[in-house]
Amino acid sequence: ENKKVQQYLESRGVNAEEIKNFQIGYAPSSWDALSLHLEKSKAPLDLATEVGLIKPSTKQQMSGSTHFDLFRDRVIFPIIKLTGHVQAFGGRAINKDEGGPKFLNSQDSFAYKKSDTLFGLFQAQKHIRVADAVMVVEGYFDVVTLHSYGIRNVVAVCGTALTSQHLKILRRLASKVIVLFDADRAG
Repeated sequence: ENKKVQQYLESRGVNAEEIKNFQIGYAPSSWDALSLHLEKSKAPLDLATEVGLIKPSTKQQMSGSTHFDLFRDRVIFPIIKLTGHVQAFGGRAINKDEGGPKFLNSQDSFAYKKSDTLFGLFQAQKHIRVADAVMVVEGYFDVVTLHSYGIRNVVAVCGTALTSQHLKILRRLASKVIVLFDADRAG
């Protein structure tokens, strides 16, 4: 699966430097890879359920897991707080033919509220301050691609809604906010 993911990221113009910079990963296609890992690590499954990484299964998986993973066969974008800590995840489906949503985001929880979170803000904060301007785009790939071309004062909303809370956060960093949403219905 690793080769498939590398080819997909290359086809989207994502280079190794930006994979490292944004800590981009991959969730395997297995129904319970994360669940099994968490169980073996004795991690609190109720906490992983609460933040929307796994769900209890109505039947025990063949592997013995009592839960199933919500992020499967997806490129994973960690959403990082200004402190540098991961607070949530966004996942982009690799195989469009599998059904399900193209993008899957962590659900709102005690650790994450998408209405006041911006993807890429951790990586962009110093560039925003220097430019005294920030560009807001729709997607994670938009941010990563622009960074790879040297445009680093850019962030994305987590979903397509730009909220007043997002704007309050950005106005603390820059006097100019430029919104560049796609010219489709969602944008």
